[in-house]
Amino acid sequence: PLIRPITSSLASEKIKEINGIVNGTTNYILTRLDAGESFDDALKNAQKLGYAEANPSADVDAIDAQRKICILSALSTGRLYDPAAISAETIRNVTPDDMAAAKALGGAIKLIAHGDYGDYDDVFAAPCFVPHTSPLSHISDVYNGVLVDASVSGTLMFFGSGAGKYPTAGSMIADLVAVASGAQTRIAPFIKADTSTLLPHANHVCRHFITVPNDGSAAKIADELGGAIAFAAPDGGARAGFITAEFPHGEMLEKASNCEKNHGIKVAVYRVI
Repeated sequence: PLIRPITSSLASEKIKEINGIVNGTTNYILTRLDAGESFDDALKNAQKLGYAEANPSADVDAIDAQRKICILSALSTGRLYDPAAISAETIRNVTPDDMAAAKALGGAIKLIAHGDYGDYDDVFAAPCFVPHTSPLSHISDVYNGVLVDASVSGTLMFFGSGAGKYPTAGSMIADLVAVASGAQTRIAPFIKADTSTLLPHANHVCRHFITVPNDGSAAKIADELGGAIAFAAPDGGARAGFITAEFPHGEMLEKASNCEKNHGIKVAVYRVI
């Protein structure tokens, strides 16, 4: 249901940015983690309910989201990237304690498909900290939500079910009916894009949400990671969290790796959207 509005209603506009939850299975798993369930239990439940495949890698390792942001980017810009060129980060390492720290800081961790189309295309799929001021942070279970920032219409939101046999079948039948009735908007051919127009994911500049053991570790390393703009240590939680100033993502990952080597502190790093 998202494709036709982009190719028809917004056909005359420049799509400046897309941020979306585009995989219902992973959103269900992250919702269960937010409720305190382990990743393994959440995945098993998703498989029992028919949301996750027997081999869940395409979902939990962000491969599906990676492919979908390539499609949405092509629809928005005409440039079709090889998915292998797009950074995709798994949700397997997200823990209930990370979720609790995010909640204490006024946000949630969501698997976000991101496309920012400026001088270079900044495109990735990764678990990110989404503040509660964004409607994406409140989307739970198997629902999807996509924010589209258009040059004239401003920010638009599309919301709906993103997993399960009936929503999938309904979308497929709608496409067949649109083609058969002649209502399908003709989509201009895509240009096969190379990486010269793609921003290296390490160069993405943003604030970062960091979690560390809730044992005073944050006080030891926060300055090394760029300082804490906001900090939270949930009562009884195993992880504390803080948000840093803006840094290139690759630089932040290097800082976190050095902290682990120098201090033996396990650091988790999430972009802030």
